[in-house]
Amino acid sequence: SDGSSTAGNEWANYDNAKWANAVTLKNTKDSSTNTYDANGTKHTDGTGTYSPLEYYRDIATIGTAIPEADILGYWVYVPRYAYEVQRLNPWNKPVCGNGLAGASYQDADCDANGYQAMFDIKFEKADTPKKTPYQGLVAVCNTAPTTSVGANNYTGGMDYRNDCGVSRTYGSQTGTTWATHPAFSLDKNSDGDFEDANEELNGIWIGKFTTSTTTYCHNVNATDPVSCGNLIAPADIHIKPNESPMLRKYIGTQFTISKNMSPNANNITGGNEVTVNDAINTMNLTENATTYMLKTGDWGAAAYLSTSKYGTIGQGNKMVYNNGYYDVSVASSSNTNYRYITGCGPFEDKADTFGATCNSYDTTIGQQASTTGNIYGIYDMAGPVWNYTMGNYDNIGSAPNMAVMPAAGYMNSYLESDGFSRDVAPAWSAGTSRQWWGYDYCTFEICGGHALYETTIVQSIDGLSRESWDLENTYFAHSSAAWFGRGATSEAGPASGIFAMGSNTGWAGVFSFRVSMAVEGE
Repeated sequence: SDGSSTAGNEWANYDNAKWANAVTLKNTKDSSTNTYDANGTKHTDGTGTYSPLEYYRDIATIGTAIPEADILGYWVYVPRYAYEVQRLNPWNKPVCGNGLAGASYQDADCDANGYQAMFDIKFEKADTPKKTPYQGLVAVCNTAPTTSVGANNYTGGMDYRNDCGVSRTYGSQTGTTWATHPAFSLDKNSDGDFEDANEELNGIWIGKFTTSTTTYCHNVNATDPVSCGNLIAPADIHIKPNESPMLRKYIGTQFTISKNMSPNANNITGGNEVTVNDAINTMNLTENATTYMLKTGDWGAAAYLSTSKYGTIGQGNKMVYNNGYYDVSVASSSNTNYRYITGCGPFEDKADTFGATCNSYDTTIGQQASTTGNIYGIYDMAGPVWNYTMGNYDNIGSAPNMAVMPAAGYMNSYLESDGFSRDVAPAWSAGTSRQWWGYDYCTFEICGGHALYETTIVQSIDGLSRESWDLENTYFAHSSAAWFGRGATSEAGPASGIFAMGSNTGWAGVFSFRVSMAVEGE
């Protein structure tokens, strides 16, 4: 079915890669949507007693199918977890580098030597003591080299897990290789700590698909995004399959639309003022829910879980396959056909190519593009378009792209005051440009869990530009392109993927976005 009031008696089973799913529903009682009587009779003219939300929440029995037309958004739950850190510092030995330029995580030598691209994960609760990885007892593990890594870029450095004298046993708060993933600590009041009520989360909900709409707006040659991307009514803001990704919006507008999905939007500062899209609580959520634009760390949380025994890797699959739908023949503005479509799988079985065939998310091929390798995961993390995330270099942002910078708690920042440099690479770096040497200035405190340097196959990005796991795009945000994008586009083929990284100015281009949701008390 398209959805249900619950997924039967077993809502979720993470051991079997069955992640919890939920839907948000329409709450109107007019001819624009279905309404219902207590006995389940459906009315299409608005004369029923109950809205879809009221009927399926309060009256419908377990397992009752929910029509697609009643759904506003699909969501997937990522439970709080700790993971074993494989690479604490960017100068540590890269995971899966085995001496071959362009080496892939699939190499037999890589797996045989224990450097496989797979995270060991332990689920936790909000009141579980947070784990912090230890720097180690071997000094060279903790100190950046003073000379270039050079030819040793794929094999150099100390192996953090095995060579640095750190316990690999999960349990202690400190002194081990384990870290509680930072995405589950949300600084809601942006005061620099997580000590206030409900800032330590049991998990986060992430939009199952990239944010979508039926108002198609690709418009490759657009110079005025207001004429296209901003003219989408609140009722047409969705997180659904088989629609167009929501394109041609400034990143500030994306941020505002994201927070406006909940009733707590006014508690979050930042973003662009919007006129057509200014409705609050567009997903009909309760007061204990807060929505916000996906941060870089949130993306990492979903990607790491996918790359564990609880995700698609644990099911014996490759990394997440691309959403391979791309129809270049579609006109630049059309509401009947889409150039990109949410929720598609690879163009062909296990392919990195693209074409004008959408293998839907609920088909065998379509599920290859899920973070679980089945229907229960998150889609559109590898294509069909770049997703802006709330990850920013040095608080660089201004109108029209971002009129008011987001509150600190709702953005991951990579600041020059924390050591990032726009002018020069570290002495040990192989990077020849700021879009590559940014990774080398990361520390775990700033970048840990964000799927940045931890998921590259080299010590230092040296300009080949496809040096993340699965040989995907690797570009760090910098002063001229300060916002992180993730996932890449369908037409990028094998360079797109769940670990692909890019950057842009926040301009309203062919970028969509994803939404996270924190629910107090769950």
